[in-house]
Amino acid sequence: MRRWIIPSLAVALFLSLIGNFVGLGYALGQWRAERPGMALVQAALGDYPPELRRAIRAEFAAGRGDFVADVAALRQARRVMTAALQAEPFDGAALRDAQQTVAAQAATLQQRVHAAMLAAAEKRAQP
Repeated sequence: MRRWIIPSLAVALFLSLIGNFVGLGYALGQWRAERPGMALVQAALGDYPPELRRAIRAEFAAGRGDFVADVAALRQARRVMTAALQAEPFDGAALRDAQQTVAAQAATLQQRVHAAMLAAAEKRAQP
């Protein structure tokens, strides 16, 4: 008469465990997710020794706000350039301006990367 209780409880426990594992996996994935622009940093540092990569990442972490702002500015400049490419009617001058803005933002970001690399190397060189 009550043989259905134990299988039902087992199914409920199994579903609860699945839900908990999915929720925990999602939470950990969000916690360990790449920060904006940090994938770019990881790709740029791939060829350097591990200790130098750690030092450079520490420099980026110290100036993370500025780095993230530079990445956001570059993305916005690229969106403007894409809009200029797709504009009807096409305006060549607007596209050239947008391309110059993208180039300037990319150069700013590259200078920030080089400054972080230099600062990390200088800190490692100090006794």
